Amino acid sequence: MGGVWRKRAGRPIQPFYQLVFDDETGECHLNQYRDSFMTRLKGILADGREIITRIWEWKIDCRSA
Repeated sequence: MGGVWRKRAGRPIQPFYQLVFDDETGECHLNQYRDSFMTRLKGILADGREIITRIWEWKIDCRSA
């Protein structure tokens, strides 16, 4: 990875984040302070390629049975 002296932008492997958006409307979600878009960790960036490591998306369903 280059050690502590290497700049973050110069590291060969970096986390890959993707914007969170509403499937129905297509709008991007804002954070709780409503000042920036929410992102979600999806995988890593290696050699300029996106490698998706988180393929499942879990949701909590609070409806009673």
